[in-house]
Amino acid sequence: MYFYCKKGFYLLTFAFIEGKLKFEIIVKAFN
Repeated sequence: MYFYCKKGFYLLTFAFIEGKLKFEIIVKAFN
């Protein structure tokens, strides 16, 4: 059970970082 919670946390963190990077790329493209 703990393993799945930890895995879910890593997936959320990765998705957040990936989304932030994509947002920064979009902002740089418009500037």
